[in-house]
Formats: sequence, C-alpha cells, structure tokens
Amino acid sequence: MLLTFLNARPASILLLDEPDAHLHVILQDGIYSELKSVAGEKNSQLIIATHSEVVINAVDPTELCVVLRKPRMLATSEERRRLMKSLAILSNVDIMLAEDAPGILYLEDYTDLDLLRTWAKILDHPCYEILTTRLLWKPIVSQTRPGAAGILSREHYEALKLVREDLPGLELLDGDARPEIPRTEITGRGFQRARWPRYEVESYLVHPGALERFVEKQVGPGEMSRQARRDMLSHLESVFRKDFLENPMQPEPLVENYLRTRKARTEILPQILSAAGLSGFPYTRYHEIAAVMRPEEIHPDVVTVLDAICKAFGR
Repeated sequence: MLLTFLNARPASILLLDEPDAHLHVILQDGIYSELKSVAGEKNSQLIIATHSEVVINAVDPTELCVVLRKPRMLATSEERRRLMKSLAILSNVDIMLAEDAPGILYLEDYTDLDLLRTWAKILDHPCYEILTTRLLWKPIVSQTRPGAAGILSREHYEALKLVREDLPGLELLDGDARPEIPRTEITGRGFQRARWPRYEVESYLVHPGALERFVEKQVGPGEMSRQARRDMLSHLESVFRKDFLENPMQPEPLVENYLRTRKARTEILPQILSAAGLSGFPYTRYHEIAAVMRPEEIHPDVVTVLDAICKAFGR
C-alpha cells in the first residue's frame, strides 16, 4: 500500500508511524530500504516515527530528530550512538517520569526506599514529600528484562540525559559497596554520589530501645513478650558493649567499627530477631522496625542522607 501511494503520488510527503512494528529485524531493514529508494526516485519525502535500531542505524545522523520535550535534530554519529543506547536502556516509564521528576535516585534496593520514607515521615523531614510523591528511583544495577545484563546507574543516567539534559541524579551507595568509588559534592546538578558511613542502611536499625518495642509489637503483651525481650537483650549484651546499649546515639569506636564491617541485613539483625523468637522475619519488612523508632533514636547519618537528597534535587 505504501509503495502504491509513493508511485501514485510523486513529490509527496509521507508520514509513517512505526512502519517497522511487528516486523522481524531483517524485514525492517528491507522494507525501509525499499521505501527510501522509491521515495528518492519519486522525489518524495519520508517522515517516520520509529523506535527501531535498524532504521535509526540506516539513517544519516543529521536526518534524525529526537522528539522529547523540545524536538531537536541530531548532528553526529556519537549522538546517534547515545540515542540507540538510550532506546535499549530506558523504559517508557523512565521517559514519562523523567519529564516532571525533581531528579532520579539510585538505590541498592526498594527496601532502602521504604526505610528512607519511614524515617523521613517520623522526622517530619522535607525529604518525605520528594520520596513519596514525585521522585523517580531505580536500582543501582537494573535489568531491562529478566536475564539481561545489568545496567549501571551511571549508564542509565547518561541515557536519561537524552530525555532531559538538566535532570539531577543521586546514587546512594552502601558503605561496603566498592569503597574505591568516592563520594561527590552534592551540588544539585548532574550525577552525584553519597554513601552510608556504616556497612548498609539496615545498620541504622540496631537500636536496643526500638528493637524492644518492635519485638513487643510482634509478639504481643504478656510474659511471652517479656521473655522475648529479655532473650534479645541478653544477645545484645553478648555482642555490643555496655556503653552502646545504654546510649546507642553516642559514638562508640568499637561498635561503629563493627557496624561498618558487618552486614546488618543478613548477619546482625537476623541473629537479634532470632534471639527474640522471630527467626525468619523477612528483610523486606525491616521498615517496620524503623516505624517504631522515635525521632531521637534515628541516627544523625540518616538525617545527613535525607538532607543530601533534598540538596541533590534542589529542595
């Protein structure tokens, strides 16, 4: 039908919406090549909307127009390479949310976001609004589909810049995550990086008072609850120094070193909860521990990170 139109209406402008849809890549290449050839013979012009890497790769970069926010023509082969990489990395949701989001936050896991939201709510921190209603977030290493190679946050961010050049990004790393990668200054522009001082975000849930209240909430009132809390405190006394148990917010070098070198999610907290009879409590629900914390029990490191998120996204 398209070839008939080109032959019947020479010197026309033909607008095509994804003529490559549902076609094998070999057919995409063949059909585009044929359409381009006939359009040239008939002095016609093709304007094609496409996501096909095959078609994009078969066009001179100067003939490519990116239609995102303000449409603009590409100029170089490097820009075309970035465009093709972006199509492989970005989802439609990424593109849609990036238009209006204050920025993109890269986290180790969605459980980190649950903890940040919970602490921000308890503290009535201005970061709460960002974390709950407007922020675009992604895993530090994400997959476009199951089994696909992981995409690093920096690569994903560079792809997003094609959608929105001024979008700020913040990567929040665990303390253990490749310590040779440095923090960056938080400026509110470009790709920024912060890091938890302790091994991981769950390390900040190790607070005796909060853990006691959490155990009581899980087990219920009565003698069983009292025994569970006694067993848990007995375990804490065998692991942590007395100074820390009496004042968890007071810096204690040996304890801090322990929390900086041990995995709270898989080593410290499971043992504490197991001592209280909560063996097997899933880490995906650790935000429930954070939810019983009082403002004065939330470590200053958490406040520093929440402040950094606000600053990174201009809030």
